[in-house]
Amino acid sequence: MSKSYGGSDLAVRDLDLVIPTGSFMCLLGPSGCGKTTTLRMIAGLEQPSSGTIEVDGRVLDSVERGLYVPPEKRRMGLVFQNYALWPHLTVLGNTEFGLRMRKVPAAERRERAIEALRMVRVDDAMERYPAQLSGGQQQRVALARMLAINPSVLLLDEPLSNLDARLRLEMRAELKRIHEESGTTVVFVTHDQLEAMTMATDVAVMEAGRLQQVAPPMEMYHRPANRFVAEFVGSPPMNLPSGALAESLLRCAGAGSGVGVRPEALRLGDPEPGAWQEEAVVEAVLPAGSSWTVRLRVLDGELFALSFRELDVEAGQKVRVWARRGQVHVFDAEGVRV
Repeated sequence: MSKSYGGSDLAVRDLDLVIPTGSFMCLLGPSGCGKTTTLRMIAGLEQPSSGTIEVDGRVLDSVERGLYVPPEKRRMGLVFQNYALWPHLTVLGNTEFGLRMRKVPAAERRERAIEALRMVRVDDAMERYPAQLSGGQQQRVALARMLAINPSVLLLDEPLSNLDARLRLEMRAELKRIHEESGTTVVFVTHDQLEAMTMATDVAVMEAGRLQQVAPPMEMYHRPANRFVAEFVGSPPMNLPSGALAESLLRCAGAGSGVGVRPEALRLGDPEPGAWQEEAVVEAVLPAGSSWTVRLRVLDGELFALSFRELDVEAGQKVRVWARRGQVHVFDAEGVRV
């Protein structure tokens, strides 16, 4: 499917994506890549300019056939970046809200709401109001409200971006647990590759409205489809040198027009037989507690190396930098992985 807001520019271009039932799919990419527009089209808040959206064999959108199912009839739950809780309703009242709109009987409504609150572990705050909750608790209530309606698909639009680092970590673990327990199909939009890598069963990377790659997180990490995915997935990002440094890596790795090597693949010291190696000068050592990042000057370029053990090196020191041949990624002139 495609989406245009007028003119020749397309917010989403020829997107062909299959999301397996029960999977946790992350739409990952930089701002403006089309991931939120895609989510809104799935939800029915936007209509595609061309193409079809189908869930479990049911067509929800088809421009060519003139079909459109409104959001409230799609059996989907949508959680926004903004929690959007009613301030005058208790936690239980907020969780019951969607069920009330669907005219679910009171006894069943209460039972389903309490079960959803138990699942997200805020059932001990049922009688409190949103203003009495922390940001993390409010996010859990917003999630419980959607789980209570038993959606066929749960859509999450950057729901953790307003939380601090500790709460984001906790909520990542919670979302993964909830997905495993509920078995609900989840589509999660984020620009944070760490969120995608830690939670998703599959990741779809988008850039400039185009789908770049769909794969399980570790497959995408080890075998990126192109230079964009290689650089976007991974922290610190992959080294993508040019000039004499790139030529040196290519001589070892094989034919291609571009080359990359991840910081954690680089080692300092005596190389293994057959490994790529060059002399380097340490420019800076950046300790981060559990890891050490080293900036190196190699030939006419710069490399960042990452180590998870303390390194006995200092700025100005000459060292040997090396990497196993299989850990050097090669790309063709169009940036596609060779």
